Amino acid sequence: MEHRRIYVCGTVQGVGFRPFVWRLARQHQIEGTVRNHGDQVVIEACAPSPSMGAFIQGLGKHSLPHAVIERIDIEPMADHPARGRGSAREYLGFQILDSTVPEDLQPRIPPDSATCNACLEEMSDPGNRRYGYPFIQCNDCGPRFTIIESLPFDRSRTTMREFPLCSRCEEEYRDPNNRRFHCQTIACPDCGPRLSWLGDSTDARSDPIMIATHAVQVGQIIAIKGIGGFHLACDARNDAAIARLRRWKGRGEKPFALMARDHELAHSIAHGPSQAWHGLNDWICPIVLMRRNRDAHISPLVAPGLSTIGIMLPYSPLHHLLMHQAQGPWVMTSGNRSDEPLAIDNDDAVDRLSGIADGFLLHNRKIIEMCDDSVVRFRETSHGTLRSTLRRARGMVPEAIPFADASTDILASGADLKGTFCLVRGNRAYVSQPFGDLSNRQAMDSLQNSAMRWEKKLSVTPTRVASDRHPMYFASQWGRERAHRIGTQPFLIQHHHAHLGALMAEHQRDPKAHLLGFVFDGTGYGHDGTIWGGEAIALRHGRFERFASLQPFQLPGGDAAVRFPHRIALSLLHLAGIPWTNDLPCVIDGEPDANYLFKQLLDRQTHCIETTSMGRLFDGVASLLGVRHSITYEAQAAIELEELANQATCTNVNDADRSWLHQVLPESQRNFPTVLFVRELVNRYRSGTPRSELAHWFHRILAAWMTTVAARYRVKHPSDCIEILEIGLSGGVFQNELLLGLAVESLEDAGFRVLNHQQWPCHDGSIALGQAWIASHLSTYPT
Repeated sequence: MEHRRIYVCGTVQGVGFRPFVWRLARQHQIEGTVRNHGDQVVIEACAPSPSMGAFIQGLGKHSLPHAVIERIDIEPMADHPARGRGSAREYLGFQILDSTVPEDLQPRIPPDSATCNACLEEMSDPGNRRYGYPFIQCNDCGPRFTIIESLPFDRSRTTMREFPLCSRCEEEYRDPNNRRFHCQTIACPDCGPRLSWLGDSTDARSDPIMIATHAVQVGQIIAIKGIGGFHLACDARNDAAIARLRRWKGRGEKPFALMARDHELAHSIAHGPSQAWHGLNDWICPIVLMRRNRDAHISPLVAPGLSTIGIMLPYSPLHHLLMHQAQGPWVMTSGNRSDEPLAIDNDDAVDRLSGIADGFLLHNRKIIEMCDDSVVRFRETSHGTLRSTLRRARGMVPEAIPFADASTDILASGADLKGTFCLVRGNRAYVSQPFGDLSNRQAMDSLQNSAMRWEKKLSVTPTRVASDRHPMYFASQWGRERAHRIGTQPFLIQHHHAHLGALMAEHQRDPKAHLLGFVFDGTGYGHDGTIWGGEAIALRHGRFERFASLQPFQLPGGDAAVRFPHRIALSLLHLAGIPWTNDLPCVIDGEPDANYLFKQLLDRQTHCIETTSMGRLFDGVASLLGVRHSITYEAQAAIELEELANQATCTNVNDADRSWLHQVLPESQRNFPTVLFVRELVNRYRSGTPRSELAHWFHRILAAWMTTVAARYRVKHPSDCIEILEIGLSGGVFQNELLLGLAVESLEDAGFRVLNHQQWPCHDGSIALGQAWIASHLSTYPT
């Protein structure tokens, strides 16, 4: 007989792993026990050698959809009754024991999961006792992260503890042959959460789902409490409802996402590569950005001026029941005003959303952690399909990312836009869901409160804090406050270095690896006190070097220029020495008196901010070409410029692009020639070149410049580039799929290996991860 204690580490709690172990043990006639112990599952097993080997082999071949085994450790146990930790004992068959919590707990929190097919079949079966039940779930699906209060994952440590099991659920819970055996979130209509409707209704006894769907069909807007918070929903074909929703949310022209009943309806709305359709239906069920069909039967107000549309399928039982009765796609947007945190509490939602929602579809299961929908996109290129994660939230958070063992617990406070935080303990980093714009007090409070809960659940006690160098970021101020309370100095990490740190963490690169990174975004506080954002940064042996950038230009009137791209266009013309004549769209758009004021500011260099921001260059070019002169949401001008470029007949970077760039960028130079580029752009515009061709040319010239800079870096550092030099792409501008595709193709054709974000956002939502990665590898950070 063999006696073994087996430690299974990874995502093995809240995913049905203990019932799986029990069934496997019975199959191989193993005696012993299994229990949750901290972040792992501990098995004590006793069996003849052949059975033990088959059992251990079977552990690694599980078919559980959400379990991830990182490591299995095995130690022998002495063949006599237990007298110590390493001793065996007598067993009564094989049992599941209560969870235990070690002092050195390093837990794993499972993410929420979309409803599995087995639960959907039960919910659709009139003969099943869970027929039509909007909270059906099992070991393989349902909420986890959003309802967990503490670990290990047991019902008593979740908000499901408020729903005692009925006798039939209790029987299923204890039945080894039932698929809800030891399911911690088991529930049914007799004992589980329940729906309610708040609003006008002809009959209070009516089915809340029928009332809600009818409300949407007649043009109303409803608030729906889901897994991680509230949605605001309306008919995606109803112009009046969507316009009212836009006005209330203060959303301007920012696109809304849709929920479609099934693949058939989604196919009638949009098209995309096969990977996009697979992504639409995986267990995360994210919003997937695809190309809108021209004949799609949806309101033009869903995504004004854009050829793309965000679509998701139902991912909770409640959504499935609603969409089954819906007559078409629904707008499904977060239940909040723009930049506020998502509403998760019934009373708070009624208070905050009553100005827009005509009715509320509520339930009585508490939500601990707000979590919005994840957003992904897939783009086909000649080099394959590129995946981008635009929002990492439901279904992805809070999965850990492996780190080299950190010597201390770390808190990284992130950045202000798309604010997140990151906690590090040992060899794992945990990045939060995004909380929006942290200049909003409610969003900042929500992030801080969540960080406190995470620290408790994950047993993290930070003794090192990493923050952005920007002195005015609210996230940085919070980081400095936390560092002061700890009694230490914060690591103030340069913004674009953090972007590359996140990329290195995602791709599991050595901290001393050699990388040339292009970081393109809107704003990042530079080492010289100016605003950076169009940077080529070299990481060598852990050191940070700014190798190249855009040629600087001015933002007249300061930060307000972000909302008015025509100001940036005027600044670019001023820099290039081009008179402001009325044949240029950006000049025509401005009031003469205002244009005169901006010229005075630029001439005197007063009330101007110097920048190398690629995001602002995109804004300026959009205005120069007459695409957009003011914006109603972040990056609107750049998004619409990309839309225009996609109408061009050109494809990849060509010899003419390279030839022009080499003429204006001598071997001794490497900064992007902003002045000469603007002059050429205006000359081509005045000569009658179609605007779409000019927009595409701009994207190609940027890709060609990146390839040229990379080649010149390789020449400058030949001894460090014996192997293929890796090029990193990060920063929010790389959400532009045209630029990303052109850059990847051009760089790879030139013999470089390209790293881009896939599972993590390229924008500021990953800054906290990058800060934590850098702080975990350095004992100090240069000031």
